[in-house]
Amino acid sequence: MARYTDEELKEKVQNGFIVEYPDDMTEGYRKALIVQLLVQADTELISAPAYFGAARDAPSTNTMVSATAIIQDELAHANIAYRL
Repeated sequence: MARYTDEELKEKVQNGFIVEYPDDMTEGYRKALIVQLLVQADTELISAPAYFGAARDAPSTNTMVSATAIIQDELAHANIAYRL
């Protein structure tokens, strides 16, 4: 059970409180956080294929490696967000 109501938590956060533990979250806060993380993960995942064309058609090996590294980063960011 949450230690605060939604209004109490909102006021505490506006006054500088940092939510660090699940016990500090209300159910509404937790659900909103999950939605935000899913949107972030989906955005990272869907952006990775856009870089594939750049990697495939790169004018140099250096550019291809850079684009491939970006793809790897995007997929790693998505993986982290999905696991959280």
